[in-house]
Amino acid sequence: MTVESIGLDNEQRTDCQLRTVFVEAFELVAPSLDESGNWLSMAHEIMAMEAIEQRFPEITGTRLMATLVTIAGVRASGRTPVQS
Repeated sequence: MTVESIGLDNEQRTDCQLRTVFVEAFELVAPSLDESGNWLSMAHEIMAMEAIEQRFPEITGTRLMATLVTIAGVRASGRTPVQS
């Protein structure tokens, strides 16, 4: 399923660096989530956080947590992000 973009003129997201790596981060973390976007276990959540920190050391703190929450939300929606 492809989700249409609202276009750069009305774009609300401003973290271009995170947008660039989001698809790879999603692919890295998605196997740790069920189809409803819930973590398979607490250990999976911790391993996903560590995997993101190791692969993308520039994503830390609030940005890391927001990334994980967004990945879970996308997984729950049934969508798969694609690199643009």
